[in-house]
Order: sequence, then structure tokens, then C-alpha cells
Amino acid sequence: NKSDSIVFIKIMSQRISHLIGNGPSKDYFKNDPEGDVYGCNFGTPGIQTKANFIHDRRPLMHLLKKEAFWIDACDNTTDTIILRTNYLRISTILQQKKLLDKEKIIPLPKKIREKTSGHDGLLYLLYCAEEDYQEVHLWGFDSLVNGKVDSDSVGKIGGSNPQQRRVPGWRQRFQQIFAHTKGKPNKTIFLHCDETTTKKIG
Repeated sequence: NKSDSIVFIKIMSQRISHLIGNGPSKDYFKNDPEGDVYGCNFGTPGIQTKANFIHDRRPLMHLLKKEAFWIDACDNTTDTIILRTNYLRISTILQQKKLLDKEKIIPLPKKIREKTSGHDGLLYLLYCAEEDYQEVHLWGFDSLVNGKVDSDSVGKIGGSNPQQRRVPGWRQRFQQIFAHTKGKPNKTIFLHCDETTTKKIG
């Protein structure tokens, strides 16, 4: 019946997630197939996300130094942040200053210790999210698309300094995650390269 169909559609949408990086190719993002959307660092104006992954201390220290509200720094695109447990101390200071809401902080599992927000986010969505996603779609990961390190975090986050020399290491770790995922049932990764090109990579 109709109500059963609505429940089925809702369940199916929860099994798909989109992870948006900070590279220029994220301009091609569209929520298709429809699923939950996650961002990295301060996210992308105009794209609502369920949460944003924070990998290191620079975005948090930026908030502290500028005394900026988290919700303002990410252009009101999300109120939820997923961050490493070793940065919870900084987040506590931000909470005390009313810049960050304690109820909207999700600690990243300690077993996830990766190289970038993208690595953190990908592993979390594949294996640790309570939603049990079956597909993860990657957007704006230009280091994978064309080997470049371009990121709009420069200018938005004090101290952000993406370095081209780190790309080979980032790509190598991504490839390891992709290879591992290929052996897992009901887990698939797609890389969106441009408006028309999508690659199944894991």
C-alpha cells in the first residue's frame, strides 16, 4: 500500500550518502541518487549537509581566534560537526564561549585516524555511521579527479595550506580504502568527476 511505499523509499534514501570535498569539482554536485549529504571543514554555501567532518585543529582554532559561531562559519548549511576525539578539548572551549552547541557534536570513532577530512569521512560513512550506508558518492575530491590539490578552504580557514606534495600520499590511502571496500558486500563508492562522468571505484 501507499504507506509501505513511503517507508521503503525513506529506508532506501538512508542507504545512500554523498561526501563533498573542497575542490572545484564539487560545483557539479547534485543529490542524485538522493541521499544524506555530508561536507568537509566549513562546507559549501547553498548545500545543506547533515554534518561536516573536521579533521584537524585549524578550523576549530579559526573559530576560536575569530570568535565565530560554527553555524555562521559554515554559512548556516549544518549545525552538526563530526570531529576527532583529540580535539574535543578545543571544542569544549568553543562550547563555553557559546560558539558551538554540545548537542551537535559527534565524536569520530578513535579507530579512525586518517590523513584528511575526506579519508575520515569516507571511512565513517562506509563503516561507522548508524545509518548503515550502502553507497558513498564523492564530490569535490580533485586530488582523485585530476591530481590537483585545489581547495576552497584557503581563504575560509586561517592557516589552511594545501600542499601539492601531499597528493600522492592522499591518493595512495584512498586507493587502499577503495580496494578494501571492493571486497565488502553491499558497500560501493562512486567518484563524480564532472557533470557527466562518474566512476565506480570501490
